[in-house]
Amino acid sequence: MRSRNRAFTLIELLVVIAIIAILAAILFPVFAQAREKARQTACLSNLKQVGLALMMYTQDYDETNPPYNDGVTNFNDPAVVAARPNFLGCLTPYTKNRGIYFCPSVPDAGGANTCNPVSCTSYLGNAPIVGATLAIVPNPAEIVYVQELFNKRNFAFMRPRILNAAAGTYQWWHFPRGVGALTNYTFVHMEGGNVLYCDGHAKFRKATSMRSRDFGLTPDDPITVDFNKAYTRAF
Repeated sequence: MRSRNRAFTLIELLVVIAIIAILAAILFPVFAQAREKARQTACLSNLKQVGLALMMYTQDYDETNPPYNDGVTNFNDPAVVAARPNFLGCLTPYTKNRGIYFCPSVPDAGGANTCNPVSCTSYLGNAPIVGATLAIVPNPAEIVYVQELFNKRNFAFMRPRILNAAAGTYQWWHFPRGVGALTNYTFVHMEGGNVLYCDGHAKFRKATSMRSRDFGLTPDDPITVDFNKAYTRAF
């Protein structure tokens, strides 16, 4: 008797391919979320290390945060830090690690802003609190020290920033990428981002939960207000 080789029919192959495609469509987003969750955890760990360095710095400098300098290119270069001390470069002697100042989820900004081995960050300083003494802050566990940016760069800058130094006003505590688009800040991980507070602790926040008061600003507004609005420091 002759044996016959059993083979899949075209219909059977198409059914198998369809099942594989359905399973892939179900599982790939799950895998992507798991990967992003791992990156979010790594980013949170980075911020906790920055927070520990911040606490050591303030103990050494009479309970005062690092000096205010905005838009510091090559912020981690020792020569630059000596000339323009900033909210991240001042902490490096305590962290001993230049690789904790950016989130693994974000891309490089590219161009003139491209990261280099010494200076690379995706964290934004909070202008109302940088350079301030902790004694004037009534609730340091509720006031942001740094938040996240959607990409990484070779310079450190402030958001919110000083709008008018003489008037003591600030703006851009949130900033959309375009009309009706996502916010540039604290929107890196699943509709939110990690935030470091002035008392050194860090946690995840949904972007929609952020308010101007989180940055020590008054009046107290949600993220839906005009990003160009001017605020004053609440303390």
